[in-house]
Amino acid sequence: MKKQPGCTPSAFSLVELLVILAILAVLIALLLPAVQAARSAARRMKCTNNMRQAGLAIHLYLNVHGVFPPSKAEYFYTNPNRSYRHNLMAFLLPYMEMQHVYERYDFDVNWQNARNRSARQTRIPILICPDASPTRFCRYSTSNQNLVEYFVSDYASCEQIGPGVARRLVDAGEIVRRNDLRSLLRPNWDGLVTPESVRDGLSNSMMLFECGGRPHKYEYGGRPGDPEVTPREPMEGAEWADHRASFWVHSLCSGETQMINCSNQNEIFSFHRGFAVFLYGDGSVRVHSETIRPEVFVSLFTANAGDIAVFP
Repeated sequence: MKKQPGCTPSAFSLVELLVILAILAVLIALLLPAVQAARSAARRMKCTNNMRQAGLAIHLYLNVHGVFPPSKAEYFYTNPNRSYRHNLMAFLLPYMEMQHVYERYDFDVNWQNARNRSARQTRIPILICPDASPTRFCRYSTSNQNLVEYFVSDYASCEQIGPGVARRLVDAGEIVRRNDLRSLLRPNWDGLVTPESVRDGLSNSMMLFECGGRPHKYEYGGRPGDPEVTPREPMEGAEWADHRASFWVHSLCSGETQMINCSNQNEIFSFHRGFAVFLYGDGSVRVHSETIRPEVFVSLFTANAGDIAVFP
């Protein structure tokens, strides 16, 4: 069959190809921020859900024992000079679908004891925020170049606002003076906490906090050195079983009024842009800006100060 005149297919010219490539580049440039925003929202949702699951575990413990779990616990052997310690998360293992770890964990010895090695060296997914540092390895010795995982938790109890911080905020006129600066979860030697004993109400009292990125050290506005390049000892309290994982608010930043996202060295710190996630005593999870007014934050933080803040 003869080809009809004018029916020969024509190819793209160079100019047309460049125009198409330019259009594709513009479309990709427009789509990338949307994709990144969607991923960030998904990570935030996952982090929030993890916190909610931890709150459910705390309330399951409450239902079984009639009291809230301790932020950390210390028990003594027959010899009063010897003691053994455990962190909040060890008590929550059966209620976080970690019964197999709980059965290997021995509360009759210290968390660091060799008998607890197999249990404490277990990664617990719901205790890791996906927005935090993606690598959880640290060179722990200059003589040993192997990378060792620290089985961390990005969530911890924050027991109290330190007296020094409170004094500075009172003197600056940022907060009113309070007699009780403790949050809801406390060490076992500080008395048992029941829902009825929380004067400010469970829905007005913070219970669990973010302290993300451990064992690496981060601070407001950047990262003070790269621990994957420079060998460093792991940060104290980095592991989920470590009784030192709980902390106090003991420093301020950004004009001496900010208590969130200043540093992750035993402070409230998240990798979310401009905010952090908090678990309240009633099991609800809320987000607060890092620039929340100190008076509002302290009112929401304390459990028995006799103050109730309006949710900002």
